[in-house]
Amino acid sequence: MYCTVDGLIERFGESELLQLSDEQNTGVLNRSVIDKAITDASNEIDSFLIGRYELPLTEVPSFVEGYACDMARYRLWDDGALDQVTARYKTAIKYWRDISTGVLRLYGTTETGENLVEMESATPVFTTRGY
Repeated sequence: MYCTVDGLIERFGESELLQLSDEQNTGVLNRSVIDKAITDASNEIDSFLIGRYELPLTEVPSFVEGYACDMARYRLWDDGALDQVTARYKTAIKYWRDISTGVLRLYGTTETGENLVEMESATPVFTTRGY
């Protein structure tokens, strides 16, 4: 998991999460609804990283949480996402797409090398001695 319920509360406020998760109007955060959005966002992130990085990430750069929170928030809003929520989600997706295609690298982690370009050539015919 790349973000937590507490991280979402810190970024977006408990009242917003209550509005988005409390389907039964109990006045209490529905953590299972929030955890599902977090899991879905984390799985979506992993789908961009698979093949380039060893999963799960052992070292997670701190900014990853911000993108994960934006993605989980978007999922909580479902079809009624505000323009700002949608824009933040699209920014996160663009970042992960750039990571997956190699345009950007995930700082602080090591690539697995599965989808990286590597060149190999045959043994040279000539040596530095000319024969």
